[in-house]
Amino acid sequence: MGVAIAAAQARGFEPRFVDYPLFDVPGSFAAAVAAAKQAGKNGRAVYAYGESARGTLAALLAEKGYVRAAAVQSPVSNIPIFLGLIAQGGGSSVPFYEQLLKLDPLTEKQLSPDKQPRSKRPIYAETPTDDLLSPNTNLWAQKDPNVQAHPVPGVHLDGIQEDARLIPMMNFLHRQDERSRSAGRR
Repeated sequence: MGVAIAAAQARGFEPRFVDYPLFDVPGSFAAAVAAAKQAGKNGRAVYAYGESARGTLAALLAEKGYVRAAAVQSPVSNIPIFLGLIAQGGGSSVPFYEQLLKLDPLTEKQLSPDKQPRSKRPIYAETPTDDLLSPNTNLWAQKDPNVQAHPVPGVHLDGIQEDARLIPMMNFLHRQDERSRSAGRR
C-alpha cells in the first residue's frame, strides 16, 4: 500500500488505512462505514480506494453514498460467484466459506456491488483481463452508468503497486475532488 499512499498524497489526499476484522465480511463493511463517517466529520470530502476485498468495501461505500467516489482494483463484485470459485479451488463447500466469512445468501446480495441499485457515487474499477473476478465487474459496469470499468492486462492484483497502474485511479479520485470543490461541496 506504500505506493498507493504516495500516489494519493501526491494529489493532496490524506490517506488513512482502515483496519477491519478478518473473516467477517459484514463486520468489515461496518468498520469501513464507521471509518468513512469519522473521516467525513465536519463536512470533509472522503474518497475510497481498495484492491480485491478492500476494493469491494470501497465500491460499497461509494454505492451507498458514504464517500464521494471510489477507485477499485479487482473487486469482488459478486460474492456468491466468488464463493463458488474459492470452493472449487479450495476443496471446501460454499456453506463452509459462508460460515467462515459470516455470510448468508441475503447478506451476500446486500454486500455484492453488482447486486446493488445504481451507485450513488462514481466508481472507477480496474479489471485485469485474466482475473476470474473481472467478468462480473465488467457486467456490473455495463448495467450501472456510475461504474466505469477499465480493463488492463494481467491477473488479480498483478502490478497494482506500480505507479503506472495507480496513476489513472488516483487521477480519477482527484478529478472527482476537483468537481466537488468547484460545486462548493467540499
